[in-house]
Amino acid sequence: MKIKILKYIFSLSLALLSGLNQPANSLLANDFQINSIKIDENANPNDIYIKLKNSVEIIDLKTINSTKPYMNINYLESRKEIALARKKLKDLNEALKLKQFPKVKDYSKQIINNIRNSQLSLMPSRVVETRGMFIDTESIPKTKSEIETLIKNLKKANFNVIYPEIFSRGYTVFPNHITDTNPLFKDINFDVLGYLINLAHKNGIEVHPWVWVFRVKSPTYGDSFIKRYSKLIAVREKTVFEDREPLFLSPAEPKAQDLILNLLKFITAKYPIDGMLLDYIRYDETLGDDTLTQKYFSRYYYAKTHHYPPEELVPGDPVYVDFQLWREAQVTKMVKTIKNGLNQIRPGIKIGVSIFRSETQGRLLKMQDWRLWADNNYLDYICPMLYTDNTKELGTWINSETDNRTRNDFFYPTLGAHKFNTSDDIFQQAGYIKQHDIPGINVFSL
Repeated sequence: MKIKILKYIFSLSLALLSGLNQPANSLLANDFQINSIKIDENANPNDIYIKLKNSVEIIDLKTINSTKPYMNINYLESRKEIALARKKLKDLNEALKLKQFPKVKDYSKQIINNIRNSQLSLMPSRVVETRGMFIDTESIPKTKSEIETLIKNLKKANFNVIYPEIFSRGYTVFPNHITDTNPLFKDINFDVLGYLINLAHKNGIEVHPWVWVFRVKSPTYGDSFIKRYSKLIAVREKTVFEDREPLFLSPAEPKAQDLILNLLKFITAKYPIDGMLLDYIRYDETLGDDTLTQKYFSRYYYAKTHHYPPEELVPGDPVYVDFQLWREAQVTKMVKTIKNGLNQIRPGIKIGVSIFRSETQGRLLKMQDWRLWADNNYLDYICPMLYTDNTKELGTWINSETDNRTRNDFFYPTLGAHKFNTSDDIFQQAGYIKQHDIPGINVFSL
């Protein structure tokens, strides 16, 4: 009898464990839907009260029905928000009786916020997952109090990684001997990046500086970097009308590679960062045949075949294929060099790369063979830029990038907030990602 009881307990334990570790496809799409509530401020106050009361009841029922064993949800927090909503409903009702309509309006907004927060707390999540926020240069706070507010808000929203854009368009947000400081940060009397990192770490948030690698300019921006390192810039021998102004270093130029590596080493040695996110580590797709690339490829090809390549390379020709693969190799070499160089300074630092959403286009136009990088541990994660307001389109891209979801490691999709119609649109896409067992998510951008 005891043996039977033990077997039953053991079987029950397995059943409970299997429930807690249900595969991601057990999650339902409506687990990630937000019931948005909109109130017409000109409506009858009594009608507003009734609508809010009904909404609280609906979400309260949702909290009860959401206690599924496989979900890792913050049930207590959700119930707390509903309790606050109920209390404020009473306050709103009292204000209605006293005809204190400004208070009615204020309580209404608070109740809507409680209802929304309750629903967010019900969304399934993993105990361990990446929740990253890109912070573009212009959005990095310029005062200590603003940095403190930002970190407080990110912590409250459960982000655990930030990507501050600290080297872009040839400028850095801190003084150094390689580049000029961004004009936005020149007159600040404290180390913005250092203060940001220190505060983030105190709040359990990792910091992976977001850096541009080969791109060193944007149109209409200053060109101090271009002028300082003019011999390293990617330019054509003969320009055509369609060519835009030079924006990139040539990935084929060893001195350009060394220059950027030295800057990234400087950052890694100076600041206690957790990782580094590499952006624009690629060729300029509009200018693939710059003079420096042609020069170094010709040397490579001569050493290999004992004759120079033809002046005009035709797509599909074996020499052109060799040219493409050689250019890919220059970018791959940079990824490997950065990974090894920064690990020597800070062992275990995580290296990530922002990539384009199409692997085929990434290789053919930008020379980013990121699957090779992942397979050989040249990096620790990739952030494909999956910017869309269409969840179906998001799914198509994810299926492609993950071999129909057979390989999700290294993979932290970046969703484009600028594509959403409302702020709540993100949850449907986040839900799709969680349903398909992808280990993290990023938002572009603050």
